[in-house]
Amino acid sequence: SFRARFEGYQLALKELGLRVRKEFVVEGGRRSDSDRVAMEKLLGGKRIPTAIFAANDFMAVGAIKALSKAGLRVPEDVAVVGFDDGALATVVDPPLTTVRVPRAEMGRASARKLLGLLRGEEMTSGVEVLPTTLTVRASCGCVSSSA
Repeated sequence: SFRARFEGYQLALKELGLRVRKEFVVEGGRRSDSDRVAMEKLLGGKRIPTAIFAANDFMAVGAIKALSKAGLRVPEDVAVVGFDDGALATVVDPPLTTVRVPRAEMGRASARKLLGLLRGEEMTSGVEVLPTTLTVRASCGCVSSSA
């Protein structure tokens, strides 16, 4: 969920000794133009962030488009990282650094829960957290263009 992703983001910052800057936290929403609206809000502030961590790859791609429209370069001016590692991450320019989620394991976990319900087992209310990995591509500025 987006809430879990944000909590993970906050935890990672805390572990690095960094604080969450509330002025840089913008909720995107569910509308098709929510990424653009969120970026306009960020770019209209007193300070522009040096990096953006989007809740999903679609929002990250929207951020890249909005930054480009504003005359800012990714990753030279602003680094961008998404979440999902779907096909979109490799076709955007620059290619998107993104958190990869284990889709196959998510499917297996969902199937196990569904089969349990069909067998009459009680549904557990806990959330199963699956491991993720960071797929580094050019949008974060962490790799050279020749890599």
